[in-house]
Amino acid sequence: MEIHAHSHTPRKKFTHYLWEFLMLFLAVYCGFLAENMREHMIENRRARGLVVSLLNDLQHDTAQLNMLIERRQEKKAILDSLNPLLQMPPDAIDRNTFYRLVARASVYFKFSQSTGTITQLKTQDTFVIFPTTT
Repeated sequence: MEIHAHSHTPRKKFTHYLWEFLMLFLAVYCGFLAENMREHMIENRRARGLVVSLLNDLQHDTAQLNMLIERRQEKKAILDSLNPLLQMPPDAIDRNTFYRLVARASVYFKFSQSTGTITQLKTQDTFVIFPTTT
């Protein structure tokens, strides 16, 4: 049976182990910093996207409300022109004009708000755009 002699290497100094630990520690710490910075960039990008989406929803709602205001003003004008017809005797009323005005006055416009972004913000528990300061 042959026995292989192990070659003895000179013993490592304490400073070698210290430098090894320091390099390992710095590598892990730098990895943590890089991951934290990446998460921060992703959250900022998501926040900007949600703000743009919320702004688009608000612009859509504002345009829809402006259109509803115009329609209601038109409806008020129609009702104002319908009022004198209703005060006339029934035989003197032009039926075509009366039915046309009643049909136009009975149209109902409903406001439906855009809730996509708000719903998305409500479902994200950990995401806060504007943190509260105390």
